[in-house]
Amino acid sequence: MASKGAKTPSTASKNVQVVKGFVPTVMITSSISAFDGAVGIVNQQETVVFQASCPYPSPSYTWTIQPTLNVPYEATGVFPFGQKGATFLVQTSTSVFTSGSVYLVKLDCLVNGSVGTSSTSFQVNTPPQGGSCAACVASSSGDCRKDGRPLLDEFVVTCTNWIDT
Repeated sequence: MASKGAKTPSTASKNVQVVKGFVPTVMITSSISAFDGAVGIVNQQETVVFQASCPYPSPSYTWTIQPTLNVPYEATGVFPFGQKGATFLVQTSTSVFTSGSVYLVKLDCLVNGSVGTSSTSFQVNTPPQGGSCAACVASSSGDCRKDGRPLLDEFVVTCTNWIDT
C-alpha cells in the first residue's frame, strides 16, 4: 500500500502459481575475451564464435542477437552454421555490427518441452581517433626526410595522439 499527500492509498494484487518443473541448464562460451566480469569487446569486422552447453539428450537450440542485425539468420555468409545449432558463428567480413554498440546474444535450449535460457553481451570497439602519423626516411641524424627510394631505404612511421576508447 502506498500513499502520498492528499492522494488516497491503493492496493493491487496478483495471484501467482508456482509449479515444480524441469528447466534445462544452459551455458554459453565464446571466443570473446572479457576480464573481471566486464563486457567483452570485439572489433567491428571480427568473427565471433559462441558455443552452447545444454547437456541433455536431443536438445534444440535457437540463437538470437539484440539489437537485431541488418542481415537475416539465413545469410550463410554471416551465419555459416545458422541459428539452430550448438555452434553460433558470426562471420563479419562485412560490417554487420555498429561501432560502440552493445549486443546481447541469447540462447534458448529446448528439451522435452521445457526451455532453458542463457545470454551474454559484448561491445563493438570504436576505431581509434584524433591522432596523426608521419613517415620519414630513417636517419642517424634524427631529421625527417620525406623523400626516399622504395624498397631500398628504411622508412619510420610515427603516430601520435591517438585515442582508443
